[in-house]
Amino acid sequence: MKYRVYNLGGKQLRVSPILKKEGELLRSVNFYNDFYGAKTKRPGYVTFLGTADGNSVDKMWSWTKEDGTSTYVYRQSGTKLQYWEAHVGTATAWTTMGNGTITASNKLGNAVLADTMIISQVGGTTRHTTNGTSLTDTIGAPRGELLASYQNRIHIGSASTDFWSAAGSGTDWNLSGTSDSSSQTIPGPGKINGVFIASDRINWSKNSGNMFRWDGYSLRQLPTNQGPSSPYSIAQLEDATFFANRKSLQMFSGDRPTNISEPINRQMGTVSGDVFDSAPGIIYDKNYHIAVGTVTDDLTSETISNDIVVYDYNFNQFFDYSFASNPTAWTTYKDKNGDIKLVFGDSTGQCYTYGGTATSDNGAAIEAVMEGFLHFNAPELDKHFRRFYAIASPGCCAKVQVAVSDSFTKGRKKWMDVGQFIDGVAVLQFPVNTRGKFLFWRVAESSASAPFTIYGFTVDYEEINDL
Repeated sequence: MKYRVYNLGGKQLRVSPILKKEGELLRSVNFYNDFYGAKTKRPGYVTFLGTADGNSVDKMWSWTKEDGTSTYVYRQSGTKLQYWEAHVGTATAWTTMGNGTITASNKLGNAVLADTMIISQVGGTTRHTTNGTSLTDTIGAPRGELLASYQNRIHIGSASTDFWSAAGSGTDWNLSGTSDSSSQTIPGPGKINGVFIASDRINWSKNSGNMFRWDGYSLRQLPTNQGPSSPYSIAQLEDATFFANRKSLQMFSGDRPTNISEPINRQMGTVSGDVFDSAPGIIYDKNYHIAVGTVTDDLTSETISNDIVVYDYNFNQFFDYSFASNPTAWTTYKDKNGDIKLVFGDSTGQCYTYGGTATSDNGAAIEAVMEGFLHFNAPELDKHFRRFYAIASPGCCAKVQVAVSDSFTKGRKKWMDVGQFIDGVAVLQFPVNTRGKFLFWRVAESSASAPFTIYGFTVDYEEINDL
C-alpha cells in the first residue's frame, strides 16, 4: 500500500509522538511556508550600510512622516542615535542625529504625535524631532523607555507611573495654565515593563505579569498575570499583538493574552530566563519572529544556534530560523520602491537586510534541516518497507534520508540516503526485508545556493500483522 504525505505542517513537540499527524514535524530549521502544504528554504541576508562600529545595536525602528514620502530608519548603539534616509536610499553609511548623543545601554523608546517623533530613555533626556534628522530637548517631559501615542497624547511609562502630555502635543508637559498634562499610578506589584495599543485601548504591563487597560476614563486590571517579560518582543499584526514572557509566547486580542506556543514549549523551556527579558520580536511577511539565542529541545536533543522562533499566523504553525548572526534588534521599513524591507542589527554593531535575492547569511552557507516521523496509524505493527519517493522543485540538491526503527532512541537510528533528486524526484528502493514499526525521515541541505521547495513524499509498504 502507499502512504502519501503532501501536507507538511509545523513543529509539534507537545503531543505524544504516536498522536502526531502525518505532516507534523519534529524539526524545521531554515524552512518557511511559501506554498500551502510545502516547505521552502528561506532566503539569506546581506550587510545594510557601513561597517560595524563595535557597539551592539540596542534598538531599531523606522518613521514615515505625514507627507507619505519621507521615511527614516533609526539605530541605537553605544552613545549614538543614528539615521538613514530610506526615501533617498543612496547613502552608504549611518548619520548621527543632531543632538543625538544618548546614554549608553539604556534602550530608547519612541512614539509619534502630530508629525513629531518623541524619544526618551531611563537616565537620559526626552527629546523630539520634526525633521527626522535632529533632536530638540523636550522641556518638562518625564523620562522612560516605554512610549505610546493614544487619544491625541503621548504616554510615557516610568517606574509605576503613566505620564501623558497635553492634548494635541507631544512636547507640552506643563502641569499648569491651559495645559492638561497629567499622570496616574499603575497599581500593584512590579514596575511598568511594556505598553501597546489594542482594541482602541492603551495596555500597560508590569514585570509581575499583571496587565492593565486604560480607555481615557477608567483603568481596569485584566484577568491575567501572563504579561510580557520583554517589551522588545511586542509586535502587532492587524488586531493581534504578540509578545514573550518567561513561560511562553502569547497572543493578545483585546481581553487577555493566550498561550500560542504549546506546540514548541519543550523547546521554549530551554531558553535562559534572562533572554526572555530582552528578546526582540518583529512582524515580517505576516510572520512573528523572535530571537531567543541557542535552544535545545528534550524530544530530539537537537540544538539550534542563534534561534529565531517563527510563528506563521495564517497557518498557525511554528518553525525555526538559525542565523549566522544573532539579531539584537530589528525593524521594517518601506523603501523608495514601496517594498517592505526587514533589517536587523547584531552585537558587533553591524546591520543586515534580510530576504530579496540573498542566498547566504552574508556569505555563510544556510543549513536547512527538516525531520519527521511516521507510524502509519498502526504503531504496534511491523511494516515491510519497499520504496520511498520524495518530490521537490527541480534543481533541488538537498539530501533526503530515512531510518527504520522500533523506538525513539536517537542512537539506534541507521539513516539511509534516498538519493539525488533528478528533475525534482528522488527514489529509494529499500533493501530486501527492511522491517520496522516506525519510519523517520529528514531533509538536509547546506549551501549558498538558491532556495528550493520540498512538496512531500510517498511511502510504499505493507503491514505485517503477526500479533
